[in-house]
Amino acid sequence: MANDLNQCNFIGRLGRDPETRYAPNGEAICNFSIACGWKTREKEGTEWVSEVRT
Repeated sequence: MANDLNQCNFIGRLGRDPETRYAPNGEAICNFSIACGWKTREKEGTEWVSEVRT
């Protein structure tokens, strides 16, 4: 189980401008949020996904 890989692909719109900052070791860290819409026969809505990338 230690070698399992999970992957998610999100398609949506950026909720705000990405925020980039740098760690003390010089590594870049980017925060952003994506609005992903969904729809069923009865209703529709939006889920917000927050992401941090290094």
